[in-house]
Amino acid sequence: MTRNKYLVEGERLAIEYIEELIGQGESLLGVKEHPGKTQEFVEWKQKVDTFVIRKYGKDSFQWGQIARTTIIPNWFNPKIHGKIEGPGIVLSGAQDNDRKAAFSMYKDGINKLAAILKGIKDDIDINGLPSEPEPKSSSGSPIYANISPQFTQTQTQTQSQEQQQNFEFSIKEARRTVEETVSSEEDIKQANKVLDEIEKEVKEEKPKWATAKKAAEMFLNFGRDAFISLLPVLLQVYGIIPPTPAKN
Repeated sequence: MTRNKYLVEGERLAIEYIEELIGQGESLLGVKEHPGKTQEFVEWKQKVDTFVIRKYGKDSFQWGQIARTTIIPNWFNPKIHGKIEGPGIVLSGAQDNDRKAAFSMYKDGINKLAAILKGIKDDIDINGLPSEPEPKSSSGSPIYANISPQFTQTQTQTQSQEQQQNFEFSIKEARRTVEETVSSEEDIKQANKVLDEIEKEVKEEKPKWATAKKAAEMFLNFGRDAFISLLPVLLQVYGIIPPTPAKN
């Protein structure tokens, strides 16, 4: 039986997005000393976390691997263990060893996340996209059969705040990418309009797939960079990349 071409298209786009994350992670390794929590690192880690949680859930093996991976330990002090700047800085032997250990953890952690993402990519390539994770009650039983793609009331306040922050960041990145890659002022206006609609959708009990499909088609026409920037938004609001028609 031939698989639904729209499902296959969604899998292809998910794989492309994962490859983009892997490439961004590998680019973070091009340093000679620990850079600390740069904006580039924080944004990349947020994208990785959001993708894995939305597609597999916090009870999944995949998220367990991500959560157990330490990249920047709690004891890390950028003034001592990070990039050394300014004259007259003297480190003790113990501080220097900690600095080397922190840098090693940084490189090993990013390489491990890249390897986990490669494993997820291969799994999607072979088995397809996973089913949406089902929220569970305290007894371990599913609360409902089909998870809603919006931020549910069963999430804790902390989780909701984190998701909202990730969503706001993703929307901002999509707007920025469109402004940088699309030349038509009218197209930029239309893109911002559909992103405004999605921002309203996230507050609805049942987000409309028609809005997601319209956004996907529009950004796909804008080009690969614009569409890649939209994927985190669609994943966070609708839980999955909506089907998009193949280009003729």
